[in-house]
Amino acid sequence: NLPRSSKQQFYSGGGKYVNLNQLKPGDLMFFITRGQQISHVSIFLGEDKFIHAPKTGRRISIETLNRYWKQKFVKGKTYIQ
Repeated sequence: NLPRSSKQQFYSGGGKYVNLNQLKPGDLMFFITRGQQISHVSIFLGEDKFIHAPKTGRRISIETLNRYWKQKFVKGKTYIQ
């Protein structure tokens, strides 16, 4: 079970924090896209790709981990053992 918001997911117990170079498919990726706190979470697919679900009304897509996203990335979280 995961909390609803990206911030709650980031700070909730369970899982293990990982760096960008340690991400495996299925890991969560946390970003600061506005302000100074976690504001977005995505699912890592591998090969610098991730599932991106933007705000309500926008289409879910597969994005590439480009310069913008790398700058916004904070930490990953894995639940895979």
